[in-house]
Amino acid sequence: MKTTNISKLKAKEIMSKPLSISDDADIKEAVRFLLSHGFSGAPVINDAGKAIGVISFHDIARYA
Repeated sequence: MKTTNISKLKAKEIMSKPLSISDDADIKEAVRFLLSHGFSGAPVINDAGKAIGVISFHDIARYA
């Protein structure tokens, strides 16, 4: 087994890709997504793949 010197690692080498919600997802989809993954919030991504914000149950509750 190869030993890695952790002090030389970059975050991009070990990160996991975050799950995200499309900016055109409706609120029901967002709630289902958050619940199914056990998240309290998630990044919102536009068509270009850019993170434009975060949606959370707190955000949704403000409009309920």
